[in-house]
Amino acid sequence: MDGKTRNFPMTLFPVMLIMVAPFLFLMYIPYLPVITLQLGTTTSAMQLSVSFYLISYALSHLVYGPMAQRFGWQKMLMLGMALLFIGCLLPIMIKNITVFNLSRILQGFGAGAASTTAFYFIRHHFDHMALLKRISLLSVAFTLASLLGPMIGIYLLSWENSFLFIVMVAFLIFLGSLVMVQNEASLPDKDQTVSILAPLKDKTFVTYTLCASFIFCIPAIIISMFPFVFFNILNLLPEAFAWMVLLVIFSYLLGAILGGQLAPRFGINEMITLGLILCVSMSAVGLLLASLNHITIQTIVIPVAFVMIGAGMVFPNAISGALLHFKHSPAISSAMINFLFSTIAGIITIITAHIHFHDHVPITGMILVCSLAAVIIFWLLAPGKNRHPRDS
Repeated sequence: MDGKTRNFPMTLFPVMLIMVAPFLFLMYIPYLPVITLQLGTTTSAMQLSVSFYLISYALSHLVYGPMAQRFGWQKMLMLGMALLFIGCLLPIMIKNITVFNLSRILQGFGAGAASTTAFYFIRHHFDHMALLKRISLLSVAFTLASLLGPMIGIYLLSWENSFLFIVMVAFLIFLGSLVMVQNEASLPDKDQTVSILAPLKDKTFVTYTLCASFIFCIPAIIISMFPFVFFNILNLLPEAFAWMVLLVIFSYLLGAILGGQLAPRFGINEMITLGLILCVSMSAVGLLLASLNHITIQTIVIPVAFVMIGAGMVFPNAISGALLHFKHSPAISSAMINFLFSTIAGIITIITAHIHFHDHVPITGMILVCSLAAVIIFWLLAPGKNRHPRDS
């Protein structure tokens, strides 16, 4: 089997893994009012299911990192998929709010295994610019799953069908892991036994990861909050937001492609800097237009498109920089990256969701805040003083 043929399943498998978490998080969201009525509970109790999922998903990486380091990714992933099976089938069989929230905790831990394995797997198989290309692909797949998750959930007609869909995905992952395990046997052992907290002592790793984490918040804010802007403020039909979804995907993909193609020539740090400049400048333009009450679909969509191009340039390069720099244990570095960006994105999304707004000024303001936070972290901690990953 030649290199390209061999690389295809090794790329497809982590792409499947990375899409599990956003699917689980978002596919049932359109049915929250329906589930509330079916379970005879309150809206606040139902909203806890979202918090339980985010918390368990974030914390799971602190468990799976050491587990993968000691036992390998196969056993870790099998445990995660088992929790996913139970977590998706349990609320279908026993319908009450306590069981439902417990199932969301199990689902969060299951999804964490898939995300940790995705990064761990590509870090084991690829290096340098090949790794950057796969990180770009994973970030696009994650964004695509986040945007399409609610739509797929609607077309599946019920939240029960959404959970059954995830069960089928988990089964495909199980089959895929059986195929991939034969390739794992030929890999050199790259892991050293290190503490789960070891990456946090590495200044460069923390810089790249925190920069990526705050940039990751931008598509999360757009996905969760801009539907309200389109429907409640602009009074547009859902089809208009669907077109914006496509634009967001295309813009992020364009940024990821540009960053991946130019990084070998100019360096990862330069691509991150260019992307951050785009994020800050265009989010500032969007905030200015919103503050002047120029609220049209063009004044919203055009700045968002350029911000997403910048995000597409920053996130894959920053994650690649973190993975390439901390080489002691791919399992631990992958787990800590997932823990940090999922925790920060969860906190920012929850804060944004509790903002009461009559226009989109607070939303564009939050996008600018996240962009500035990434800039401050990247420039103050100065990864440019270190050797570029391309030079390693």
